[in-house]
Amino acid sequence: MRLIFTVFFLLSFHSLVAQYALEETVNKDYEEEKLSYILLNLSDRYDISIRYNGSMLPKNKHTYSFKQMRMRDVLRVLLNDKGLHFKEYKPDHIIIVPADQVEVDSLLTTTKKIMDESLLASIALGAGSIANPKAKILGTIIDSRDFSAVPSALVVNSSTGSYMTTDASGNFEMIIDTGKYTFQINSIAHEPFSLIVDIKGSDVWEVLLDPKAYLIDEVVISGSSAQKKIKEAIMGIEQISRKEIKQMALFMGEADILKSVLSLAGVSTTGDGASGFNVRGGSIDQNLIVQDGTILFNPSHVLGFFSTFNPDIVRNTTLAKGHIPAYFGGRVSSVLDVKIKDANNEYFKLNGSLGLVSSKASAEIPIIKGKSSLLLSGRKSYATWIIGQIKDPDISSSRAAFNDYNLKYTHNFDDNTKASLSYFQSFDRFSFTDQFGYSWQNKIGQVEVKHILNDNTSFSFSSSISSLNNAQFQPEGVFAFELSSGVDYNQSDLQALWTPKKHEIRTGVSYVNYNNQSERLIPLEGSNTISEEAPKEDGRELAFYINEQYEISDR
Repeated sequence: MRLIFTVFFLLSFHSLVAQYALEETVNKDYEEEKLSYILLNLSDRYDISIRYNGSMLPKNKHTYSFKQMRMRDVLRVLLNDKGLHFKEYKPDHIIIVPADQVEVDSLLTTTKKIMDESLLASIALGAGSIANPKAKILGTIIDSRDFSAVPSALVVNSSTGSYMTTDASGNFEMIIDTGKYTFQINSIAHEPFSLIVDIKGSDVWEVLLDPKAYLIDEVVISGSSAQKKIKEAIMGIEQISRKEIKQMALFMGEADILKSVLSLAGVSTTGDGASGFNVRGGSIDQNLIVQDGTILFNPSHVLGFFSTFNPDIVRNTTLAKGHIPAYFGGRVSSVLDVKIKDANNEYFKLNGSLGLVSSKASAEIPIIKGKSSLLLSGRKSYATWIIGQIKDPDISSSRAAFNDYNLKYTHNFDDNTKASLSYFQSFDRFSFTDQFGYSWQNKIGQVEVKHILNDNTSFSFSSSISSLNNAQFQPEGVFAFELSSGVDYNQSDLQALWTPKKHEIRTGVSYVNYNNQSERLIPLEGSNTISEEAPKEDGRELAFYINEQYEISDR
């Protein structure tokens, strides 16, 4: 067995992930905070790169309360009344600039005709030709400091209102009537440049732009983790963002949520080759693990070496190991709450990775742009053929395989109502030669509807079906058998959230039905084992709960 585990440790792969954090849902309050801190906090919590010139930001403090708002709308609220705006220059990378420099149309409307053209420099291009009134100009925009190309610069013909942008090499091309024109060239990182160009014929035009000089405030380097814990009203709750999971040590070449949880204080592993974790001396069965609010009975792949959570599609992870909120129903040790993100409803995205042990892929597909989207992901192992290359006959005849799949459809009826339909399935099978083996399968189906009534009140309803099927088997011999068991789980939950000033009150009702499958001993071909069946008892729960969080002061 130890040799099998060693083989898995030696086979690793790395995942390439791109996230669209601008579509994340933000639920966060800020009381008397500087805009610079708010932007830093959002960048850290939601894995988004936000760049800006510190001298542009106001120094006064502000109070905001964001409930079920997209990150894109949050940034608009923070910046619009301050003469600032944001521009997404690649997925999840934002630059904050003055509002009149964000969009091309804005640049065109703010580009005014120079009042006194005698103050502008003037150049002539080409040689005059009566036979050809058209001219072809091949231009290049270059940084005057290091002579590097300036991509995405805007070249505006103020005389005609036409414009073009430079490519990645700083080049642009135009065909224009001969004559005299006033041009203005703009780039976010360079000083604007204006001049009069007398175009007499085709020619090459090279423009040098001076970099902008910024006077910035002092640089403050700070960590947000300690500040989060001081500000957190509920003690014993740890949140792990996607960014933090990616920054932690990779396990077998891949970020893994359960391995990241083991880095938290008070959490320990149950041992090599075993699934789950212990929290402050508790046992595995004293932990509740939920995915989008539905119980996941076995969250592990390959005897605990991987978790069933695909880190590419996880929105955030919360571990409650002290006070456990009432709406989880209660556990002795902890609750691990994993949320799956909604697919981007503006852009199509395809991510994937290829490894020696397994490969995975995910796709985010807009169905109705701006309203509905579909998230698809899958992961499949093919390690059996690698194990077969090992010379030891006991190892080479062993088998190990797993897979998992996620589907989530999200539809926004309006700004206040959202519905989602999701399905998850995982399967594992492990056998050691012809001596023994295990297999298990998880299935989860869920529908959820959320509605915001007003700024302080929202409702949600969810109904889910979950199941776990286990099997232990001895494939050959006179005692060959398969021992199967499992549990089917149904839950419905209606919850209301009320957030008056300094309060967060959750109340609701929950109904759960546990249907334990009979334990069955099934003889296999050529076996002398006798078939047996042991029925199990079912269980039902009906619960009402209320949970209030009150902030006495900012200290």
